[in-house]
Amino acid sequence: MKKKTFKIGDAYITISIDPDGTWFIDDLFVPEDQRGKDVGRRLVRMVESYAKRKGATTIGIWAPEPSAFGFWRRVGYDEYGRKLL
Repeated sequence: MKKKTFKIGDAYITISIDPDGTWFIDDLFVPEDQRGKDVGRRLVRMVESYAKRKGATTIGIWAPEPSAFGFWRRVGYDEYGRKLL
């Protein structure tokens, strides 16, 4: 499994790519002082853009926190934690 991390300041997002080509967002962390400043959305868009360039057609969230479901819906992920790219 291949992993890659993208950062903006102290915020980061980590993805994994399974050998079968399945893409997942493993972790998204935005420090409290950076929340509400579009940092999380920008990190997600960075990953999605990278995934598209690499030929991915879907991306999923690995074990999303229930408290973050609202965020993931706002950035286009369905109730199963998936998004078509």
